[in-house]
Amino acid sequence: MSTRTGIKGLALAFGAVAAAGLALGVTALPAAAKSKIDMLWDNEIKNDAPKVTYDGPAITLRHSHFIPRNAAVAGDLHQKWVDWVERRSNGKLKIRIYWTNQLSDATRGAFEAVSKGITDTSQCYTWFDPGRFNLWLGLHMPGIVDRSTAGSRAMMEIYQEHLRKEYEAQGVQLVRLSATPPNRILSRDVPILLPADMKGKKLWATGDIPARVAAAVGATAVPLTPQDLYVSYQTGVIDVMQMHNAGSILFRVAELSKFRNPVGLSVNPTMVCINPKFFEGLPPDIQAFYARSVQLYNHAETQTYFDEFALDAVKQMDKMGIKLVQPTAEQEATWLAAFRHVEVEWTAEMEKKGLGAKKMFADYRAAYGRLDGMTNDQIFDLAMDKPVNLIGDYKIPPK
Repeated sequence: MSTRTGIKGLALAFGAVAAAGLALGVTALPAAAKSKIDMLWDNEIKNDAPKVTYDGPAITLRHSHFIPRNAAVAGDLHQKWVDWVERRSNGKLKIRIYWTNQLSDATRGAFEAVSKGITDTSQCYTWFDPGRFNLWLGLHMPGIVDRSTAGSRAMMEIYQEHLRKEYEAQGVQLVRLSATPPNRILSRDVPILLPADMKGKKLWATGDIPARVAAAVGATAVPLTPQDLYVSYQTGVIDVMQMHNAGSILFRVAELSKFRNPVGLSVNPTMVCINPKFFEGLPPDIQAFYARSVQLYNHAETQTYFDEFALDAVKQMDKMGIKLVQPTAEQEATWLAAFRHVEVEWTAEMEKKGLGAKKMFADYRAAYGRLDGMTNDQIFDLAMDKPVNLIGDYKIPPK
């Protein structure tokens, strides 16, 4: 029930989503009585992290984020993790989140803010500074990820081989990495049913692949940071919004929309980076605890916000009266045809540079295919028992 590999896989994905109910534009997962991530927050899972033996003064980690504290479920989820970290570390590790760029710019200035020590960690998205990156930009590609929990773990698993060099060249190290579900289409004035309806429209598209996807359907790409979306969409700087369902509520762009089309466009990868000197200066047990805890949070965000809240977001949009523009199977095929050449051309360009895009996509799809066969609780178990080594050369010790 999720997007599969390659252009052929994208066609299969459209069919699978249609069979499941394309009106949702999300993969509906079986409901569980209580997920393991919720059990973790409620202290119902034991031996969940290394014991903290550090007995010095409390350490405060400063994190810069661009969203506000009251942003949909994301603000509360961040706070839940912050409280859990302090409780589980016996008060020795505290995380202070500076919302809405209060400490530093967590969008286009994030890499500088972290590398210079203005903040210890931040949202450090490669697509806000696309000129610095190559292979990273391919993570936006349509047709790979449909389910955030599986896609996010898959991205982390390919990081060391394919993505680390470019990222650490910015003077930072990666802490966690996640993938949103595909962006869906929202419009203010006219319904968007077919690619031809996008011709001449101004579409929010930040990064190389989203810009190529926009061009493939005749739209003009308008690159903006998330905090600029609402006003830009409201005032006509952009005509059409592409946003995953949960983000449509968080960034409030659903409020401005009259129509939605659940066809999936690009994916937004999200990253958090850390100042290497700050991490190296942490006591060993705090390092181990933090490295593990942040991957547990990564799973929590992908499951609770990107995947589960997306289902509620669709219901909210229905209640708002946003009209569903439901493509037929034949009409979906026209979107597929429009996207077909984007990956082929981009991959060929990366191969000419000797960057190994074909192998990256092959490894990424193989990991995603394996993980997508797991339940959310099984993927949580991987985060708990087999966290991925991301932070430089640091190896997370066993529990």
